Amino acid sequence: MSTSSCKHNCKYCGKEYTRKSAHSRHVILCEIFYKNNTQTRREKDCEEEETTSIPSTKQLYNIIQELAMRYQTMEEKMNDMQKWVEKKKRKLNVIQWLNTTQEPNINIQNWIQSIQVNEDHVEVLIEHNMCKTISAILNKKLITAQDKTYIHPLYTVTQKANLFYCYVSEEEKWKHFSTEDFITMLKKIHGKILTALCDWRDKNIDRINQSDKMQILYNKTMIKLMSANFTQESQILSKIKGEIYNYLKVDLTNRIEYDFEF
Repeated sequence: MSTSSCKHNCKYCGKEYTRKSAHSRHVILCEIFYKNNTQTRREKDCEEEETTSIPSTKQLYNIIQELAMRYQTMEEKMNDMQKWVEKKKRKLNVIQWLNTTQEPNINIQNWIQSIQVNEDHVEVLIEHNMCKTISAILNKKLITAQDKTYIHPLYTVTQKANLFYCYVSEEEKWKHFSTEDFITMLKKIHGKILTALCDWRDKNIDRINQSDKMQILYNKTMIKLMSANFTQESQILSKIKGEIYNYLKVDLTNRIEYDFEF
């Protein structure tokens, strides 16, 4: 192919260009120059009529200033969106995060062992049921440690409903607090309630022996206690887990900026 076949000619002045991009830029200006020199008086008058609404220099400045502000706002939004996209790509392993940031004041074993059941809780059992009683016991235990520096050995997050983590003593680290672990905790609390009920009976033994009503009340309360069913499908387990979860749950998005791995 000859060199001349690669040339690009300006249709207004005939100037030749090898590069099409340079030719295109030249044509834009040459066309304006050509029109200004070849327009008839009538054509110039018509063009002047059509361009009377062209903004002044001050108006153009204001327009450019407004566009610059809009561009800056759009750029900031795009940067925020880009940061959000990058954060969404990162993952956070919740257990690893707990191990590096949350060190409880007590491990889960000692925390459960320190749960206290007293005569007030026995009265709750007499008036209500096992679910209410255990909830009252656990709520009192949780509320007792409301100091901001206190970290519970149980942890839940809003990003995963009814999933529990616990701080264990053997390795001094966090792990999942399974349904089986939860059942074990409830059984230990059940044993504490039984002890408290027996103490209540010993304290009121004369009244119980002298009153049929007191005898019936004690028997009914004992039946409530001994008929409690702690299985994975039991209603009492589901309800108590839900109450504790709602009390402890933490929204991690208010603390960290990651996706989560459970």
